[in-house]
Amino acid sequence: MWNGQLGVIILDCKNLLSAFPNFSVNFVRRQTNGITHSLAKVVTSYASSYIHHTIPYCIQSTIMNENS
Repeated sequence: MWNGQLGVIILDCKNLLSAFPNFSVNFVRRQTNGITHSLAKVVTSYASSYIHHTIPYCIQSTIMNENS
């Protein structure tokens, strides 16, 4: 089905994933990935663990746009 280098990469990924039955690969819309990226940038600046009890301001507008 897949030809060339992309096919080799996909086959390698499938083989690797088969070794980890609890792992899964899912499609994520680009906007959602942007939210994840924004959140990851914020949390890497924390020196220690932190629990947000509300949605961080840095991603509120992106989430609101996603839901409208």
